[in-house]
Order: sequence, then C-alpha cells, then structure tokens
Amino acid sequence: MAKSIFDIGSFKTSFKGGLRANRYKINGPFPKKVGGGQTPSFLVKAASFPESTLGVITIPWRGRNIRLPGDRDYAAWTFTMLDDSDETNGVRRKFEQWNELFNEHATNAAPKSATSGFVPADDEHVTDWSINFLDLKGEEVQNRAVTLHNCWPVTVAPIPVSFEATNTLVEYDVTFIYDYITLEANTQSVGSKDK
Repeated sequence: MAKSIFDIGSFKTSFKGGLRANRYKINGPFPKKVGGGQTPSFLVKAASFPESTLGVITIPWRGRNIRLPGDRDYAAWTFTMLDDSDETNGVRRKFEQWNELFNEHATNAAPKSATSGFVPADDEHVTDWSINFLDLKGEEVQNRAVTLHNCWPVTVAPIPVSFEATNTLVEYDVTFIYDYITLEANTQSVGSKDK
C-alpha cells in the first residue's frame, strides 16, 4: 500500500532538521574613518535577512493587464544591538561616528575631506556586511549567506531609559542603507573592500 502524504515517517525521512532562527552570524567591519575593526557579532541580538522587491510594470491591453518585471529595490536593513557595559570597543560610538561621516552634527555639512557631490564608495566610508545561518554545530550553512554591499548607517536609534525599567538590558537598533546584495555560498570573502 502506498504511503499517505500524511505519513510522519516519510516527513522525518525527507526533512533535514530545518534552520533555527536563533542561530545566525553577522559579519561586518567598521570603515577606516572610525577606526576599522569588526563588529562583535555576539552583540547583535536580532536581525533579519534583507528584503528585496522586484517592481512590476503594468501594461493595460484590451481589458487585461500584462505585467512585466520592473526595477529592483532594497529595503533598509535593521538589526538590534545589545549595549555592553564594557564599552572599550566603543561599538555604539562607532556607529554614531560612522553616521556623522556623512553630515556633521555641529556644521550640518559633509566632512571637509568630501568632494563636491559626495558619493561614498570607498572603505573609509562604506563597508560590506553579511548575515548567515549557523547549523547545530555552530558552522555557517552553505548557500544561505547574503552580503549587503556598500553599507552605511542611516539611523542609530535612541536608547530609552527609565527608573521603571526592570529585568531588561539596554539595546538599540541600527538601520543600514546599502546598494545591492549578493547571494553567496559562504562568507569567507566577505569583509572590508580590501579583498
């Protein structure tokens, strides 16, 4: 007798165990202008794989619509950081300084080193970041890494504080803008632009 599609044995044989949403790794360097160095990935409390949307061009034709693929757009990428009490690495401060590279707080201007029509495209201002799943052994899962190219922080979110806050750690969001993504087998080549 043929097995039913509801047979649990068939499912267990075919299913490879799935991926865990709490097992992931983010690789991302800071630009040289703020001292370089890697972001401590263990401080990234939550993130998501980036969203990509392909637009639709609609052409009306005799009472029907023909739909063609349009232009691709990438949504901003947000992740949540834990704010460690040991700020010797100055992680939040680096994000803030990185954000200020493009418009200084006091002067409301681009940095003096910027050229007219400032378009950051070097490893002093933008870097490549990646996110990937980890398997149950802690190793990066093949063919699932996503690299975001030419990232820079558009928002370093506020940190709310209150006497009423109990049993909680300080955390904050960082939102990146980037140019495009690539889908890679692993993250061995991901990092700064000095490849």
